[in-house]
Amino acid sequence: MKELMKQLEPGVRGGGRPRKLILLFCCLLLVAMSLSLFGGLLPLPSGGYSAQRIALCFLLAVFVTVGAGLLVLIPGFARKHLWPLALVAVVSVSILGHGFVSENPFKWIEPGLYIGFLLTVVILGGVLGQHWAPSAYIVPAVVLLGAGVVAYAALALVYFLFWLSEPASKLSDYLPWGFVNIRYWSQLFTWLIPLLPLALTVAKSANFRLWRVAIILGGGVWVWIALLSSARGSLLSIGFGAAFVWVVFRRDSEPWLRQFFLFLKVGVVLWVCLSILAPLLLGLEAGGRELGTGSSGRLVMWQEALAMSGQNLPFGMGPQSWLLHEPLTDGYTSTKPFGHPHNMYLMWAAEYGWVTVMLLAALLFGLVRRVLQVARLGNHVSSSKERIVLCGFVASVTGALAHASMSSVFIVPSSMLVGVFLLSALWALLQTRLKTSGMRFSGYSGQRKFLATVSSLLVACVMTVWLIGVFNYHQAMLEDKPLYLEQSADSFFPRFWYHGYFPRQYVP
Repeated sequence: MKELMKQLEPGVRGGGRPRKLILLFCCLLLVAMSLSLFGGLLPLPSGGYSAQRIALCFLLAVFVTVGAGLLVLIPGFARKHLWPLALVAVVSVSILGHGFVSENPFKWIEPGLYIGFLLTVVILGGVLGQHWAPSAYIVPAVVLLGAGVVAYAALALVYFLFWLSEPASKLSDYLPWGFVNIRYWSQLFTWLIPLLPLALTVAKSANFRLWRVAIILGGGVWVWIALLSSARGSLLSIGFGAAFVWVVFRRDSEPWLRQFFLFLKVGVVLWVCLSILAPLLLGLEAGGRELGTGSSGRLVMWQEALAMSGQNLPFGMGPQSWLLHEPLTDGYTSTKPFGHPHNMYLMWAAEYGWVTVMLLAALLFGLVRRVLQVARLGNHVSSSKERIVLCGFVASVTGALAHASMSSVFIVPSSMLVGVFLLSALWALLQTRLKTSGMRFSGYSGQRKFLATVSSLLVACVMTVWLIGVFNYHQAMLEDKPLYLEQSADSFFPRFWYHGYFPRQYVP
C-alpha cells in the first residue's frame, strides 16, 4: 500500500480528501481485478461467476448514485458532457421501453445493468478527466493491473507444474485454470495485454529490474496461455487494436508498439518451450488445442440473431428474448444453444433493436472522433509518456470492442468489472482537464448541495429497487439450478448468472 501511495505523486498533491478519493478508486479496481482473475478459485457461497455479477451490480449502483449527485453539484459538468449523457438517456429509454411489453419477470435486470454501465463510464470518466491529472489515476491503476497479470501468470505456472507431475491428459485439456470457461479469461487477455507496456514506461516501479522482469515474463505467460487455448478472437482483437493505434498515432505509437511486440515474442518463446519442448523431453503429448479455421458454430447463431432482429424491426424482441424465443432458422434448431450468440452487437439488435445499436454506434463515433482529435494535436497537448498511455488504453478498448463481435465481452461479469474501469479511464484521458488539480468540496451554494443530495437519494431509491430485483433473480437461479444440473449439459449455460436459462416455464 505504501508503494501504491507513492504512485499517486505528482497527480494529486497535498494529500487530503482528493488523494483519498483516488486511493478509493484504486482500491475498488483492486477488488474488481481480484474477483475477475481469482473469483473462480475462492470459496464463495454462490460461486465466482455469481459473486462477480453481484459485485458488478453493487459497484454500478454506487457509482450511478454518487454520479447523480455530482451531475448537479459540479457547475457545468452536465453541460460539458451533454452529448454522451443525452445519448445514454435515449439508449435508456430505448431499452427500458421493452420492459412494458415483455412477459419476462426479470425484464428490468439486464437493461438496468447496461444503463448503469454506460452512466458509470461517462460520469466516472468525466470526473477523473476534468479534475485530476492522468498520473493521479493511471499510474497506480497500471501498477495494480500489472501486478494482477503477474500473479495470475505465477498461478498458471503452478498449474503447469501440477500437470507435469500428473499428465493425465493434454495440457490444453487442463484449462480453464480458475474460470468456468477459458474464453472468459481470454476476454481479460484482450483488455489487459495492451496495457502492460505502460507498466514498463510510466510507473515509478518500472525503474526496478525485478518489476520489469516480472511484467515481461508475466505478459509472456499470458500470451502463451492464449496460444495454448487457441484464443483466436483475442489474438485477432489485440492485433486489430494495435493496427488501429498505429494508423491513428503513427510515430507516436512506436514506443508502445515496441513493448507490445516484446510481450508477443516472449509469449511465442514460452509456447515453444513449455508446450512443445518440455513435454517432448518428458515423453508427454505436446501442443495445445488445434487452431481451428471455422466459426465454431458462430455463423449459425449470428444468422439466428439476425433473423430475430428483423422480427420487430427496428425495436427487437425484448430483454433476454435470445433465451426465451422459438428458433427462427433451421440451423439454430439443430445446434447446441448458448446464452448469447457470441456477438454482442447482434444480440443487442435481436433483443433491443437496431435503433439501440445505432445509438450505441453514435456513442462510439463520438469516442473515436475525440481520439482522432487528440491524436491530431499530438505534441501540442501531451508529453511522450501521456501519448504512450493513450496508445495503450485506445488499443485495449479497441481490441475489446472488436472482440465483442465474436464473444460475450459485455455480458460476462469478469470482463465488465475490468472493462468499466478501463473505459472510464480512456474517457477521462480524452477530457480537457481544468487548471486546478483535484475536486473542490467546499464553496458550493447550499441550494446546489441540497439539490445534489436529493438527486442522489432519488437515484439511490431506484437503484435499491433494481438491486432487490437482482437479488430475486439470483434466488430464482438458485431454485432452478438443481433441475438443470439433472439434465444434459446443453440446458445449462451462463448468461446473467452462471445458470441463466430460466424461468422454468420458458424453457423450449
